[in-house]
Amino acid sequence: MSCLVGLSLTTPASELIPWLRRVGVPQAVLEIALLMYRLLFILAARAMAGRQAQEARLGYMSFGRSVRSLGLLTAALLSRSLARARRLEIGLAARGFQGELKVLSKPRALSAMRLTTAGVTLVAVGIGGLTLSRVLQRHPVGGGVTRRLAALDGARHLDRPAEQQELFRQRGLAGVGMGDDCEGPAFAKWVE
Repeated sequence: MSCLVGLSLTTPASELIPWLRRVGVPQAVLEIALLMYRLLFILAARAMAGRQAQEARLGYMSFGRSVRSLGLLTAALLSRSLARARRLEIGLAARGFQGELKVLSKPRALSAMRLTTAGVTLVAVGIGGLTLSRVLQRHPVGGGVTRRLAALDGARHLDRPAEQQELFRQRGLAGVGMGDDCEGPAFAKWVE
């Protein structure tokens, strides 16, 4: 998943879409991806502007106001996104949309140098990962030494509830109790 996010954040859509088309990704999926890529930045900009406006009007002063402001912001973004999608649909229909969004891209020939560079990079990353995993296996924590030492100590044979009670008694916490003050739920105090 992180590789996919890294690829989408570092590669422009104008280069990514033609490559996905050559690989055989269905046209409908590519169109949705291209529209989402474009509209996500617009949505993010509107969300940041709305949050700044709410902060200027003290919309996030308390927990209750924060929840209310977030709900109002979400509702406004949803309604504006749906209205924008409708306008985009009308605009595409007016321009004679035939089911394919065209993306301009420079044709790139597959060169031996580019293939060699990509292969060497992949091999270097693989060797680095294997070396790192072997080094970490030799480390005392990574190689299971901690588990072996814990087994020698007998830590897994402890009676956990009895040990916790003993610790509570030593710190004077055994007599601490919780009472009902009949004021209602504590969470209601935080929500205004």
